[in-house]
Formats: sequence, C-alpha cells, structure tokens
Amino acid sequence: MPDIKDLDGLKARDSGATLLLSLVDLLLIRTTVMLEDLYPCKNRTGRYSPMYNSPPRFCPGCGSPLASQYVDVEERDRLVCTACGEIHYINPKVVAGVIPATTGRIWLLRRAIQPRYGTWTFPAGFMEMGETVEQAAQRETFEELHMDVRITGLLNIYSRSESPTVLIVYLADALSEPIGGSEALEFASFSPETIPWNRLAFWNTEAALRDWIRSL
Repeated sequence: MPDIKDLDGLKARDSGATLLLSLVDLLLIRTTVMLEDLYPCKNRTGRYSPMYNSPPRFCPGCGSPLASQYVDVEERDRLVCTACGEIHYINPKVVAGVIPATTGRIWLLRRAIQPRYGTWTFPAGFMEMGETVEQAAQRETFEELHMDVRITGLLNIYSRSESPTVLIVYLADALSEPIGGSEALEFASFSPETIPWNRLAFWNTEAALRDWIRSL
C-alpha cells in the first residue's frame, strides 16, 4: 500500500479501512467548510454567528472571489462577485413550528439532536422547497412526533436581528396520539402550569409558549 504522508492534515494509516475513514472525515470537513461559506450570518456585534466560522468567499455561480462592496441601488454593503458582478444575499432561514393542543394541554418533545440536546420544545423545523409554511409545520410535527394535526391559526412570528432563522408558529388541534420519532428522546403533554420553563430549548420556544397561554 502506498505511503501517503499527508491528506489535508489527515494522516493515512497502514490499513485500507483506516484510509477510507480518513477520506470520509476529510469529506465531512470539506462539506462543513462549504456550508459555512455559503450560509454565514452576522450578529449585532458584527461577528458571524457561532454556527458559521466565516463569511462566504466565493461566488456560487462562477466560483470567483466575493468582495464587500457598497451597492448604490440598495444603499448598503453587499457581497459582490469580483468577476460576474452577481450579488450574494445572506438571508434568514424559515422555520415552521406547531403547538399541538388537546383539551387545554399541549404536546412537547425533548430534543434528541443538537443544538440544545435534551431540552423541551414543540415540533419545528426548516421549510423545504415545494411546500407552504403550513405544510412544513405539519410535516415537521409528523416527523418528530408521528402525530397528525389540523392547523387552526397563526400564533406569531419570532425573529431577532442577530438570528439566522425566522420562526413561524401555528396553533393546531392534535388529531392523533403521538408515537415519537428519531429526533425525540421522549414526549409528554403539559398544562400551562406544568410547562418546564427552565428546560426549554430556545428563547423563541419560551416566547411562543407564553403567547399560547395568553391566547387561552
């Protein structure tokens, strides 16, 4: 077997299996860097969100370097391709969520994934192309709880200037009992008095649940 001394910082081992694992690790590292390049987000301090390490550097259209330039028509700085002139926009992602209710109680799940592993939240996730926000909310509920719901109305929209997401939360009637899914460690129903406020996943989780209580 050839002696490969260095593969982008990953040392090749003597066995073919270890070399394969090294290649997989390298692919994961490359993928992470690509995602960080394509989807950065600055917070109010001017630094990029912890979920991204750096601003994008290359144009997704032609691959040429991007540079920060003042765009007259938009009256602000944008990332502009130095070759083709394409403007690269950095926008928040839409997250759709549902608070499923049954006779004055709501269903929450405890997260089995990062970030905020082990904390409580309602079903929510990123909207996909080809679906409405309502459809995304229903899909996420089924994926995370295996529960069918009927959306009854919009609760509220939650955003912050430093956040890379916009959360849209709906109220819904639970049409079936939850079974749970791979993203939930457990699930349970809560009355307003029993919500685990000190163990909720995100700031907008708490905001939405307090809005739900005010809607009763």
